[in-house]
Amino acid sequence: MAAMQSGDKAKLWDIIRDVPVALLTTDDDGTLRSRPMATCQTSFDGNLWFFTKASSHQSIEIGKNYHVNVAYAVPEQDNYVSISGLTEIVRDPQKQRELWNEEVASWLGLDPEDEDVALLKVIVQQAEYWQVPGSRPEATDHATLDFKRARRQR
Repeated sequence: MAAMQSGDKAKLWDIIRDVPVALLTTDDDGTLRSRPMATCQTSFDGNLWFFTKASSHQSIEIGKNYHVNVAYAVPEQDNYVSISGLTEIVRDPQKQRELWNEEVASWLGLDPEDEDVALLKVIVQQAEYWQVPGSRPEATDHATLDFKRARRQR
């Protein structure tokens, strides 16, 4: 596994920033469940942010097991990313206002001030990407990036 280099976060963000929807995988009492989620940020500091409903089943699952996977894919460009991390439900009105947009409003069907609106923060622990230029497997750019081993606060 490659040690984290200074440009790794930038490269990872460059690959995923324009991908409109990721798949978030949680553990539902031993059954893995994936759901489409829209990444809601304009820069990357080692954390990913998504909006969710605090009352949703995925929020309940995260309360039981905070290990998640987030997958991004851009098949037409042969770019694929798998991110492992720790997650937590965050209620921060200032951060919610910062990240809120009309797409989020449409996706959730709620107002930003609704008490059921929450943020899902993924603290990236490891990211792996594959870039296959021109669909040539022999030219694949592949790396596994080891991020800080942060702990989720309970």
